[in-house]
Amino acid sequence: MKLTRILASAAVGSALVAAPAIGQETIAIRGAKITTMAGPVIESGTVVIQDGLITAVGANVSVPAGARVIDGSGLEVYPGMFDAVTQLGLTEIGAVAVTSDRMELGTFNPHLLGMTAVHPSSEHIPVARANGITHVVAAPDARSGGIGGQASLMHLDGWTIEDMLIDQSVGFVVSWPSLRRGGRRFGRFGGGGGGNYEEQLERYDAAVDQLDEWITQSRQYDQAVKAGSDLPRDLR
Repeated sequence: MKLTRILASAAVGSALVAAPAIGQETIAIRGAKITTMAGPVIESGTVVIQDGLITAVGANVSVPAGARVIDGSGLEVYPGMFDAVTQLGLTEIGAVAVTSDRMELGTFNPHLLGMTAVHPSSEHIPVARANGITHVVAAPDARSGGIGGQASLMHLDGWTIEDMLIDQSVGFVVSWPSLRRGGRRFGRFGGGGGGNYEEQLERYDAAVDQLDEWITQSRQYDQAVKAGSDLPRDLR
């Protein structure tokens, strides 16, 4: 298990993140309450980390000679949390458009990878890490009835996107068309241009048909390319 998958409370977590060349030293967190998720909680135990990997966890684990010891008394050590769908790293200040890469122009952008828009120096990343989130799926946003791109699996410890990346594509982000009630008049529906239920339903059905048609065309394109057809390249 990588070091970034373990988090202690703020004091211990800060000590781990701030340590230089942490992969080359031996660290022991001693006296902490340890949750392993592989057995009962250890009320007072030791975690040993060598060369960036956890090598021992238990109540009676010996501390290797020369190890840097972190006193975990009164603190907790537990596996890092995983945010399975987030725009962390894709947007910095919501009110400032130039700092946001969460959504691109166009309705169908399945060729776009979330990882390419992640900003490793984002101020939000160390805040998330300090609060126990060590891994995320960075997912671009999608317009209603469209495909926003491909979500990327990343961990939050790294100087570059390449350092952080685990899997560049773990799924497509699709925003399914919806019927949303709104407005002040009873029976009126908001979103998608407003109108009554029948008008909203008509637009909803058209959006679903468009999405279905796009997926069908994509499958046909894929089959044609695999069959050797000479078609213009379409990244989407």
